[in-house]
Amino acid sequence: MADDTLMKQLRSWGFAQVNRYDSRAANDEDRHSTRNHPITKAREFAPMTVEKAAHRLIGRDGSGRRRFMAARAGVDAMKITPVWAVDHIRCTDDRIAGPGASSAAVDKGTPEDLRWIDRAISQLSRESQIRALVLREEFCGTGTQRRKADAVAVAYGGKFSVWMYRRELQRAMDWLEGKRAA
Repeated sequence: MADDTLMKQLRSWGFAQVNRYDSRAANDEDRHSTRNHPITKAREFAPMTVEKAAHRLIGRDGSGRRRFMAARAGVDAMKITPVWAVDHIRCTDDRIAGPGASSAAVDKGTPEDLRWIDRAISQLSRESQIRALVLREEFCGTGTQRRKADAVAVAYGGKFSVWMYRRELQRAMDWLEGKRAA
């Protein structure tokens, strides 16, 4: 197998790839703002009961839309479309994302001293797609080598045994060791 320094670098590279995207960094401002605090949210509904909050109209009652629909229907006697004939559109102010909303993840990138591994695996994937898949799965995936071999088989689209996985891993490691020496 490869020497210890290469294995340490590959493990560090795999850890950096798995933890590359940080969604918390994009939300640092939102996380520390008072806007998302539970008490601040509760004050918004405090002066009224739950029943009043459920029946409160938000901004408008939809009569303008129902008049527009009645005018487009072409029936002269109908000035406004009845409530039972339209879908209700209740809305809230959704411009502010809540704490459960998804946000953009920040790409932290690969550390400078491990970028040579990215470049080498890119070159390896052009030469041997399976070896690059095995190398990525070995250092970025989780589970036993049987599960990793199954994941490579799914990505590859063919049969792939544990023996084949280990053989391709050894060849990829030898290739990577030669690439590092060059």
